[in-house]
Amino acid sequence: MKCRECGERFRFEVEEQKFYKSKGFAPPKRCPKCREKKWFRSMGIELPDDDLEEES
Repeated sequence: MKCRECGERFRFEVEEQKFYKSKGFAPPKRCPKCREKKWFRSMGIELPDDDLEEES
């Protein structure tokens, strides 16, 4: 999938798809890194891009 915020491609694994479907959630529109940034912004914390840790 392609992130709507940064444009990077990310994987939406089968297990994640099953979880999202079971909860009635829409598929993610942002990569995990951008989702984390969005979560921090919602908490009132603005972080530079390089402060977030890369997921393996």
